[in-house]
Amino acid sequence: MFNISDFSYHLAKTGTLQNNKFEIIFLPPKGLLNDTSLPVKDLYTYRASSVKLPGINFDNQNTYRYGIGPQEMFPTNVYFTPTTITFLETEKSEIWKFISKWMNLIFEFSSSNGYGDTPRYTMEYKSEYAIDMGIIVYDNSAKVSNKIILKEAFPVELADTSMSWGDKSKLFETQTSFTFR
Repeated sequence: MFNISDFSYHLAKTGTLQNNKFEIIFLPPKGLLNDTSLPVKDLYTYRASSVKLPGINFDNQNTYRYGIGPQEMFPTNVYFTPTTITFLETEKSEIWKFISKWMNLIFEFSSSNGYGDTPRYTMEYKSEYAIDMGIIVYDNSAKVSNKIILKEAFPVELADTSMSWGDKSKLFETQTSFTFR
């Protein structure tokens, strides 16, 4: 039977974790390191207003354990859901421009390469655009509670953003989904 005293004791003993104490850490990809138009590296850490940590899922297969009878589900592989980071945009749209450049580095869809007006629609080597990204979660005393490292991360979506003349108090946010190995 549920006992409120035991529940309160357990919460007091093990504590709780707030979801508003985190930090995103990453450097630009190798293919953009020499780009002087990129904003300072700390900008992404300070401007990350929310993050959706990646989930862990199994590919499952239904099978008959003994060839007949009820089906059972067995895992056959693991996969991780993309993580989504929302950034509070700068006055000059630096984060949106950076993510756009990064995505154009991965698969050239814009002709900002100096090869004329037509993009080449080519893909870059992964070593040029994939990075390791850290998500640090802090406890209430500012100590590291959890550290998630996304290996070979890169953006797969720069979400569309609604703008409205009626939204006078809402801040502009750039939302990006990252996949990783």
